[in-house]
This record gives sequence, structure tokens and C-alpha cells, in this order.
Amino acid sequence: MSIKELMINLAVLAATMLLFAAGLEAYFRVFNPQSCYAFPKGIYEESMESCYRLSPGTEGKVSQPEYKVTYTINSKGLRDTEYNYEKKGRRIIALGDSFQFGHGVENDQTYTEIIERRLNSEGNPVEIINMGVPGYGTKQELELLKAEGTKYKPDAIILSFFTEDLYDNLHETCTRYVRDGYLVDNATADERTASFKTKLFLNQNLQSYCFLKNSYLRLPSIGKKYSGRVGIEGTAIEAMRKEETEQIKKAWTRTSILLAEMEETAKEINATLVIIAIPHQVQADTQLWNTVTKTYSLDPSDYEADKPALKMNEIAEKIGIKAIDLLPGLTRENNKRRLYYPIDGHLNSEGQKAAAQIAYEELKKEGII
Repeated sequence: MSIKELMINLAVLAATMLLFAAGLEAYFRVFNPQSCYAFPKGIYEESMESCYRLSPGTEGKVSQPEYKVTYTINSKGLRDTEYNYEKKGRRIIALGDSFQFGHGVENDQTYTEIIERRLNSEGNPVEIINMGVPGYGTKQELELLKAEGTKYKPDAIILSFFTEDLYDNLHETCTRYVRDGYLVDNATADERTASFKTKLFLNQNLQSYCFLKNSYLRLPSIGKKYSGRVGIEGTAIEAMRKEETEQIKKAWTRTSILLAEMEETAKEINATLVIIAIPHQVQADTQLWNTVTKTYSLDPSDYEADKPALKMNEIAEKIGIKAIDLLPGLTRENNKRRLYYPIDGHLNSEGQKAAAQIAYEELKKEGII
């Protein structure tokens, strides 16, 4: 074979591989979108108290297969409008993770913002300040309350508790770090610069890469390295087991201690603490649950969707905290319309509306609003 023929064959091979890669990417973009990194650069910064925080005065746009949103952070590091520490009327602060933050929706679409508008339109003036930070567990939310939340002199404190916060509460040290303005896990944070930047670029631009990455992370040994999880370990599914694992028992014990400390902090500033339990998509979507049980070969009779909420109610009652469970209402409404992003897993705008309606009624009943 001559050099010319070899070069032609190599060119044909390269073109074929390029066309295949383009076709594969088109397939995932159109028919099988993937979950990829979904936060803009610079929205996070390091924090001595809570490992990381939202970076004050930043803004970034996020474009994912299921949504396009803008995240605007005020001068105090909160995803909300500007508020002075001195209050003029009734005020509520809302702590939580990405579900409270409103991941995947605009700020005015979050359930606490919807409640705030409704109350004000009814002649019941109130400020509800969104202090949600994606990835936070109860310990970090407690630190944020002490460092920043108490300055707002709230009359009430809403803790939006997501089922998988249990897993975050197991860790005494940081599990996520800020690198080049991005929030990453500890294994990614330690990667060499070239590898980190290459993976970040691919993760943000190629759906096919996200598919390969997500599949890779599902491997037991790899999943343990990057997230500390294997299969359903450390997820809402594990928390739904009728017979609690040792890990979940430990997580609930740790959570109970943190909630008791949060209640003490609330009492010190004469504020009422109320927990709003936000269910995982797998808890509220029966069709998804059926798929999950088949995928992981689970026996449905070993699990209860409301087990985490029942446990939370038990702990809250013992401590003396009011607790509101969104699961029954969201399950009912999810049968009528889709409330969660199927890929991303967070509440969509319809889910936020449903959560707002349920929480509004329960908060009224409890005399919080």
C-alpha cells in the first residue's frame, strides 16, 4: 500500500469516526438527554464555616435539556432580592439545599416566592428570604443560620429538608469543594489542571460524554470513589427501607442532633422553626418507582415511600418542632401532571406551584403565616 493510499484510508476512517460521533451526539441531544454539570462558573466561593457558599453579586445562565434559567445572587450571597438586616414587618427565612434554592426554575418560580406573593396579595405582608444553597446538608444550613440567618431577625424559619440530606449529614468534613469557580466533589478537586479543564469542557458541551461519564460513575468501585455511594446506597431509596440500615440509623441520629441544635438557635432569637419535608422524585412518582424496583431488583414490599417523612415527624415531635410533609399532596398532583424534571430530578415550575399550594395551606393551619 502506497503512502497516498494509506493517507486516504486514514482520512476515510477519521471521517467515519467523526460522523459516528456526531450521530451519537445528535441521538443523545434529541432522544436521550443526559444529566450534566448545571451551574455557571463563579457562582460558588469557599467558606470557612460551611465549606462553600454562593458568591455575592454574581449571575450566571444555565442551559440544560430540560430548562434554561438565570441564577442571580445578591450582595449577601443569597438567591433573592436585596434585604436589609433590619426588618419592617413579619419576616421568614427559608433554609435548604437545591430544592429550596430553586434549581431549574427562575427565582420568582420557587415555592417560597409564590407563597410570599400570595400572602402579600391577600393583605398579609411578609418577607420570605430564600437562603437555599445547592448541595447543603443540615449541618451547613445550621452554620448558615448562625452566621447569617439570625441577622435578619426572622419570626419564623423554614427548613426545606430533602430526603437525601440524610446522606450529607453523615459527613463531618467537606465532601464538595470550589475549584476555578465550580463546585466539584473531592476526587475531581484533586485532578490535574489539564484533566480537570478537559473534563469540564466535555461535561458542559457533549451529551454523549455525559452519558459515558454517568454510566462510568454507576460502576460500584468508581461510584464509591467519587460520591461514596454504591447503587442505591446513600440515596432516598435506602431511606425508604422498612428495616433501616446501620448507615441510615446513623444518619437519622446525626440529623436529630442537628435539628435539636437548630431549634435551640431558633429559640434564642424567638423564631418558630418548621420543617418542610420535600420528597425525592422516586417517592412521589409511582411509575418511576416501578422502574427503579425492576432496575435494581428490589422487592417493593421491603420499602415505604413515606418512611422518611414518618421518621422525620417522629424526630420533630420529640424535639418540639412543627413538620410538614409534602409527599401525599405531591404524589396526588404528580398523577395529574409532571412535577419533577425526569432527568434532573428537581421540581419543575409546576412542581414548585404544587409545593407552594400544599405548604401554604399547612403553614396557615400551623399558624406560621
